[in-house]
Amino acid sequence: MKQYLLQCLFVGLASATYAQTTVTDTVPEKDPIELNEIVISANMQETKRMYSPTLVNVLNQKTFQSTHSVCLVDALGFMPGVRVEDNCQNCGFSQARINGLDGHYSQLLIDSRPVFSTVASLYGLEMLPMNMIERVEVIHGGGSALFGSSAVGGVINVITREPRSNRVEASHTMQSIGRSHAIDNSTALNASVVSDNGKAGFILFSDIRHRNGYDHNDDGFSDIPKLKNEVIGGNAFCQLSDNGKLSLQYYHIHDFHRGGDRLDQPEFSVASCEMAEHFINGGEVNYRLTSPSGVNRLNLYATLFQFHRNSYNGGNEGDLLENKTGQELLFGYSRTRDANYVGGATYSHLFSHLLFMPSTLTVGMEYQKEILSDHFLATDWIQKQHVKVFNVLMQNEWSDEHWSFLVGGRMDKNNLMDKCIFSPRVNLRYAPSQALTLRLNYADGFRAPQLYDEDLHVSQSGGELFRTKLADGLKEEHSHSLSVSLNLTHTFGAVNSEFAIEGFSTRLSDMFAERFLDNQNGDGYTVVEKYNSGGANVFGINLEGRANWNTLINVEAGYTLQQSRYRTAEVWSEDAPSTHRFFRTPDNYGYLNLSIEPLKHWSGSITGTYTGRMWVQHRKSSGTEKDMAVHTPRFYDVNLKLSYAGSWNNSMHYEVSGGVKNLFDSYQHDFDSGSQRDSDYIYGPMLPRTFYLSLKVSVGKD
Repeated sequence: MKQYLLQCLFVGLASATYAQTTVTDTVPEKDPIELNEIVISANMQETKRMYSPTLVNVLNQKTFQSTHSVCLVDALGFMPGVRVEDNCQNCGFSQARINGLDGHYSQLLIDSRPVFSTVASLYGLEMLPMNMIERVEVIHGGGSALFGSSAVGGVINVITREPRSNRVEASHTMQSIGRSHAIDNSTALNASVVSDNGKAGFILFSDIRHRNGYDHNDDGFSDIPKLKNEVIGGNAFCQLSDNGKLSLQYYHIHDFHRGGDRLDQPEFSVASCEMAEHFINGGEVNYRLTSPSGVNRLNLYATLFQFHRNSYNGGNEGDLLENKTGQELLFGYSRTRDANYVGGATYSHLFSHLLFMPSTLTVGMEYQKEILSDHFLATDWIQKQHVKVFNVLMQNEWSDEHWSFLVGGRMDKNNLMDKCIFSPRVNLRYAPSQALTLRLNYADGFRAPQLYDEDLHVSQSGGELFRTKLADGLKEEHSHSLSVSLNLTHTFGAVNSEFAIEGFSTRLSDMFAERFLDNQNGDGYTVVEKYNSGGANVFGINLEGRANWNTLINVEAGYTLQQSRYRTAEVWSEDAPSTHRFFRTPDNYGYLNLSIEPLKHWSGSITGTYTGRMWVQHRKSSGTEKDMAVHTPRFYDVNLKLSYAGSWNNSMHYEVSGGVKNLFDSYQHDFDSGSQRDSDYIYGPMLPRTFYLSLKVSVGKD
């Protein structure tokens, strides 16, 4: 009965959809449930959520504050259809699953640009601090018609902060993790300046975070890795003319993860170690030109993303270091260099009347080049991958107050593919009244084949050497996504509410898989071939809800019921039966976000996530004599927060916060132990019970 009541607590309804600027604004100035919130991920245009042809869920500053999120991964689980999980005790790899699909089916964007490569995105969710982020927009289903490869399950678009006022803000958060009280310190600084005429501005953001490794079962091996993360960057803009705006962006990230045993000792001297150190430089130049009438819009952009990784994956248990050669000590060390360049242009024209109603025509083209080199130091073996992609897109959206009809598509030519890939989309919105909106959406998605996806060297920790090749005739992985949604808003006296239900279905074909080939070269390397396997079907329902009462109480909740199944049973181990089920994918999960402001200076929140039972792989290790599938328990991750806000002389503002994450310590308690453990056997909440204190000080206007 208790579990049933807790589960029901997370069931809700709430919409997150958006609208186009070409539609006449009929919404009252008072916008308690943020119907006028602007997003850009739906159609590459600034769009109001009331009139958008497709669903776009948004995480904003209110959610960041109520959940006390330190980095992107902390907040992503508080939106419908999205679940965040930790996948490795050693490396700390985390991923966001959208509508039941694995993380590599989702594309991570920075300000709508696909600059984060598949290799860099492995740790990307934890690299990005919250003080860098203005909001996060998420699209469910195929998004390749706008954003290209990897947008199969969905798109996560991180919108960085822009200068809006003269303001300085500094904050520090200290967290005490679990039984051993491992400390996680994070210090953030934001400073922005805007000219008196509002035509130029600059914002600086920086964050320093250090976290001790955490060992939950006291076996001497980390269950949460040691972390050092340092970020500095900024955004600037200049209004060059009444109709032209130039924007500049730059950020530098230094990120260090290490897990295993004896984290203070050299990597090669311990029993087990996974270490990754990243140096990232990214930036963008963007120029927007609008005609005096506003009918024509041109956007030119160029981005650069440079990624350097030094990594180690290995161990030396039982071996005497003095008996090892220099080459043997180098085993497990690798250097990866990756550069991603993107340049493109989009043009939009607003028709006052085209065929049957006003419309916006958008055309664009983009060129992307990625150069990756991976150097395994012990054998001096270097693998390279050069990817060149040229694409063109076209879409037209007819829209008025009651109807939206969008049809469009994108053509991609990848040098690793023999043919062009076409990704269409069709979106329909019907709003018989301002309170009711119906939507029907169809979109294609695809993943282009690459030699490298996600982590490159985990397999080397077992002492084996691997080379990856693409199978002859390898096709792109393809998806067809269909969704139907109903959105309803209503006011009950002083209570403003919004409800939504979305049904979704995704059909996957030619899914990528890997197999081992006989080593014909006799060079000691095992050849891993990437090939096309079978397909899968994913379908379900997202329920969402949002309500507020006089701004004193705000509540958001979401619940997902879904199934992810292979059409043909997949063989994953010789010891375990084949399965139609996706691993690490529960059939139900949800979230709750309740915030209150009972007094003038006081505020509080109760937030949490629910994860239903799921099947996970447990490989042969110290915890099991053979590979097996484990049916995990349910998890309720509940968080509490209390804040007090005040000011000194009405010029300096401060806020003191404290709380506890995972209040009931709903954490995994059957980790494997020792150097022979299966470090991928990890599930449930990402943190045990954790206490935190935070202080934020600011000067200037919001």
